[in-house]
This record gives sequence, structure tokens and C-alpha cells, in this order.
Amino acid sequence: MKPTPEQPISHSPPAPRSWRGRLLAALLPLLLATPAAIGSDATGAPVLEVQQLDGSRLTLADTRGAITVVVFWSAESLASRKSLGELQRFAALPEQREIRIIAVSTLNDAGQLRHFASERQLDLPLAILGLTNLGPFPEPSLPHIHVFDRSGRLHASHRGLFRLQTLDAMVAPLRRP
Repeated sequence: MKPTPEQPISHSPPAPRSWRGRLLAALLPLLLATPAAIGSDATGAPVLEVQQLDGSRLTLADTRGAITVVVFWSAESLASRKSLGELQRFAALPEQREIRIIAVSTLNDAGQLRHFASERQLDLPLAILGLTNLGPFPEPSLPHIHVFDRSGRLHASHRGLFRLQTLDAMVAPLRRP
């Protein structure tokens, strides 16, 4: 290679890419794959994993085959506390036996959650939020309802205070005739 006036003569081999370039080249495939990996499971359904009060884990995939109503709520939210009563009434109706209901708390303490449920005489299946791509869940917009069909696909969503009629309207199209 003949040096040009613009190029100084160098006796060393060409410098390898900088460490930043190598790092970027190594991480780029991972960065591009991450949204797809967290975005849905193999069937295209949203990702949701919760910890039940008995310590076991439950995923949205575990509820396939049933209509699933997931309500994200917070004990600090007045709208959430009011809506939990409506959810309790909804769950107690005989026609709701085919529907899986999960009330997911943003509170991360199982002991406090048990205490909250016993004070209010809730017998809903309560859980603690784990891995999900359905959020974020800002306090002012809680509760959030997500209704999933039998294949695990999101059918309907609602944010904020809800009534029994809201829940009925959301699941009615999914019921078998």
C-alpha cells in the first residue's frame, strides 16, 4: 500500500474496532430480539406471570381453555378498592363458574395482601404482580381489567372504576351459546 499525502505512514497493523463497536455488534442481536421475546408467548398472547398467595406461580398460558379476567389493582387506589367489591359480586354469580378471575395486586407483600383480603372478607383469587408486558400501571389509572379469550388472546380492556355491568359486557361475547 502506497501512502498518500493525506495518509501518514503506519508500520502497525490496522487497529481493531473499538471496544464500543465490538460491544454494540455483540449486543445488537439481543437488543433487537428483546421486545419480541417479552412481547408475547409462542402463540402471540401477552405475557403475564403472577405469584399466588400460596406461593405458586401462575401464567396466562396456564389459563388457556377458559375465559380469563385479570384485574390489576392497588390497595392505595380508591377506585380499585371500590371495584374489588364489584369483582367479588361478579365472581359469586353462578354463571361465572366458567370464567377464571385473577385479581393482581401491585402490592408486593403477601402478608399485607392477606391482611387486606381478610379485613374486607375477599375470597377472590388474589395474586402479586410478576413478569408482564401489559403495564405500566400508574396509580391514578388503576384498576385495569383485561379479558382474555379461551386461546389466551386479549379480547377487551378497561381502565378505571368499573361496575358489575362493565364486567358482564366485557365477557358476554366470549360465552358459549
